[in-house]
Amino acid sequence: MRPFLLHPTTRLLLRTRPPISQPIHTTPHPPAKSSKPNSSLGGHNPTSTSTPGLSGLDLYNDLPNPINSIEALYDTHFLLTNGTRTAPGSGVFLLNDSVFTWAPAVACKNGIVGFGPGAWGVLEVVWPKPELLIIGTGKRTLFLDPGDRRKIAELGVRVDVMDTGNAAAQFNLLATERGGGIAGALLVGGFKG
Repeated sequence: MRPFLLHPTTRLLLRTRPPISQPIHTTPHPPAKSSKPNSSLGGHNPTSTSTPGLSGLDLYNDLPNPINSIEALYDTHFLLTNGTRTAPGSGVFLLNDSVFTWAPAVACKNGIVGFGPGAWGVLEVVWPKPELLIIGTGKRTLFLDPGDRRKIAELGVRVDVMDTGNAAAQFNLLATERGGGIAGALLVGGFKG
């Protein structure tokens, strides 16, 4: 039986990668004995003494973006990745592959925001319920009114409250990563409370 032979470049890559259970070090490795570049690695010279940076990696590059993800956030409206612009002044409720215009009766006092009756009606009728509801409260993070928090908890949904910019980014990331089970209720970016 013939032995399994590795190409010299493959041996170099195997030797320079640390085991997963250990931290990755950014110190350069000594150059290999061969100085011949390998063009089959997309222009990367494996004999280079520098370690490539992690900034060029995109872990979610091959995953499709959710249909209802936020492309841009403005003070008065949202731009979705499908090119849809929301109505000025209204928020959005993002659930599965759907986007709803969301204009609850918002009341804010002393840094506590309440959304009024009927604000969580979509969560009452949808099945299955999302695992997590991300609430965006405008320019700054506000505390959620205990009545709203209790209502959402009774529906079996966890809640995370943050400013709308971070909420939109968090929704996009989690909806891409998980593919479902995430909902977003976002006030416009200019909401000051």
